[in-house]
Amino acid sequence: AVETLIAEAATRIISSDQFDAIWNGALRTAHSAAITVIEKSRSGTVSAQDGQVILDLSELVRQVDERLQERGIDVINPEEIDATIVLYESEELGLVQSIINIVYSIRWAAPIAVLILLAGAVLIASDRRKVTIWLGIATIVAMVLTLIEIRLLRNSVLGEIADPVYQEGAAAAWNIVVDRLLAQTWGLLLLGLVAALVAWFFGPSERAGSIRESFVNARNSSRGDAELSPTATFIHKYRRVIEWVAVGLGALVLLLAPTISGLMVIVVAALVIAVIAAVEWIGGAGSQSDIEDSDTSETTKDSVDA
Repeated sequence: AVETLIAEAATRIISSDQFDAIWNGALRTAHSAAITVIEKSRSGTVSAQDGQVILDLSELVRQVDERLQERGIDVINPEEIDATIVLYESEELGLVQSIINIVYSIRWAAPIAVLILLAGAVLIASDRRKVTIWLGIATIVAMVLTLIEIRLLRNSVLGEIADPVYQEGAAAAWNIVVDRLLAQTWGLLLLGLVAALVAWFFGPSERAGSIRESFVNARNSSRGDAELSPTATFIHKYRRVIEWVAVGLGALVLLLAPTISGLMVIVVAALVIAVIAAVEWIGGAGSQSDIEDSDTSETTKDSVDA
């Protein structure tokens, strides 16, 4: 009678609409635990032994036995039940862990090195504005290609799995692995777009000049005849450095944050844009001709330094 009751209850659960969500959640949990072990960290009930990632449910069995005994039912002996499940098995597990450790050891240095090289490229360039535009465009193209490659690889990997159950598990594992990468890719794409647009804004094109003129007129109207304060003068002198630091810090946040989401990407991009706009509003030149003179003097200084 107990077996019949359990079978009927299990059948009702598996046949219900809620089971799909429960199943997907269980898959994500199992794969998250497996990845935790591969990264050589430990997650309570999950451990690595002899090339196997093992889920130990002994504590669950013990709790079930306690609940049953509270109702006067003594049908389970936890000591006689093998409550372990092999989630993942591979002779190369140790090699995978070693590779992951190498990758993780350089993941902090690589983004910083890239940002230093990009900043160096801008500093030594004879035309910093054009270099900034091209760097922004190159970043956008690289991130778009990365997004396309991730999508193609996902379809290719999942397409090779015929069993729908294993396919769901692989899809859950894939999402766990690439979720952060996708968010970082979108974030860097937005930052590249911001950098390119800001550099274009200060370019010689007629459209950019018209927008700058409107911006300068609005700022001068609010400022009146008052001279720049010492703070505004400082910001004006180092505004390009401040703007690049804002872009660099935004990139670092997106690359090194422990968790990242689409909302975080949007917020970081909005803050970078707000900082750049504030710097130009507070420390910008007083007129369109001042801007052009300032840009000319910067170019002349770069030539002399070169």
